[in-house]
Amino acid sequence: MINILHLITSLNIGGTENYLLTLVKEQKNKFNISIGYLKEKGLIGEKLEEAGMKVYKLNSLYKIYHFIKTQKINILHTHLYRANILGRIIGKIASVPIIISSQQSVDIWKKFYHVWMDRFTARFADCIISNSKEAKDVLSCRDKVSAQKINVVYNGININDFNPKLKNDFSKKEWGVEQQDFVVGTVLRLHREKGAHYLPKIITRVKEKIPSVKFLVIGDGPLKEKIEEEIKKLSLNKNVIMAGWISSENIPSVLSFFDLFFLPSKEESFPQVILEAMAMAKPVVATQVGGVSEAVLDGITGKLVPSGDWSALAESIVWMFNHQDERNQMGNEGRNRVVKLFSMHNMISKTQKIYEDLIKDKL
Repeated sequence: MINILHLITSLNIGGTENYLLTLVKEQKNKFNISIGYLKEKGLIGEKLEEAGMKVYKLNSLYKIYHFIKTQKINILHTHLYRANILGRIIGKIASVPIIISSQQSVDIWKKFYHVWMDRFTARFADCIISNSKEAKDVLSCRDKVSAQKINVVYNGININDFNPKLKNDFSKKEWGVEQQDFVVGTVLRLHREKGAHYLPKIITRVKEKIPSVKFLVIGDGPLKEKIEEEIKKLSLNKNVIMAGWISSENIPSVLSFFDLFFLPSKEESFPQVILEAMAMAKPVVATQVGGVSEAVLDGITGKLVPSGDWSALAESIVWMFNHQDERNQMGNEGRNRVVKLFSMHNMISKTQKIYEDLIKDKL
């Protein structure tokens, strides 16, 4: 059986980490799978182990090299920037037959030396999988990676896990949401790159027009305390529920009582949570960054505004409140779009085709 090592920077909750979890669950019956992480095992690491996967801490060059050699790794698939850089270099030194990297972010934080390292080590990869056309364009134009080496495979979700007809009144009451409340929900890391610092301003503006609005914020991060302090200072406590992270299994039931989903990010590649909201027939209000516009069609499945324009985000939320029929139509169109283009089956089959082609050529 072919031996595959997935090497990732950390296994905390995140889009890339969830992508890896989904991918290896499908691969485990076809290949001998191992997962190595550089920094933190995290919740996704625990979920991988629960699914019967072998997870190892490979936090040094020697450990990675030794693992590759002793386990006779045929395919090295790397994820996230640091693992991509180290994995490509060590994979080349260790003569791994096939090296694949995943690019799940546009990484606007990169300095010139990060870009140079990506450019230099990309030559060691046989293929780079990006999850949006935007990410491919960034790799090709900024990092000067050959476009022919980059394959776009959109993130996908299991459509059967998301039923728009799901009604979970118990969860709604548990979160302190009343029947008459207009619920605006988001799932995001509380970090500036996700636009989390705009939340108090957005909520204040929307509350002026919709006094009964409830913002349900799923997520955690470095800005949590600051945001909570501002919410208290602005007397928004009755309008905001800071829920922290919740289990991915509970996301559909929480999405079920959102009236709309919004995402104020300053940086994204192709956020899976938007697909999950659309699969639950929820209209989306989001910033037009990264590959968001490849999922959300402005005016058809939601509303897109320029990055950083928190005022436009607030106004779009108010517009959605005032146009219920259009809001419902956008939700239905979003569901149809996800079913057609962004299923887990599509993602897995396209990734599997990349593997099969490389195995045929290299092994």
